[in-house]
Amino acid sequence: MHFATFRTDVPLGILMRALTELERAGFGLTGVSLVARSDEAEVRIDYVAIGTVAPETWLARLERMPGILCVAGGNSSAEKD
Repeated sequence: MHFATFRTDVPLGILMRALTELERAGFGLTGVSLVARSDEAEVRIDYVAIGTVAPETWLARLERMPGILCVAGGNSSAEKD
């Protein structure tokens, strides 16, 4: 399983765009969390990378989206080490 995190000041629209890109990549969604603060939100998307592109490619797509800041991601099992 993999994850991506990012910050944004327009969380709902950006989350929908990120999930659309996840679907276009053919990945399986396993979890979403969004924590809103007064000036921005932090989003985490957990997914299974069983699609047509590499997880790194999907992260690069997120980084290019206007309104998304500080993208990070990787393998969830490596995160627990």
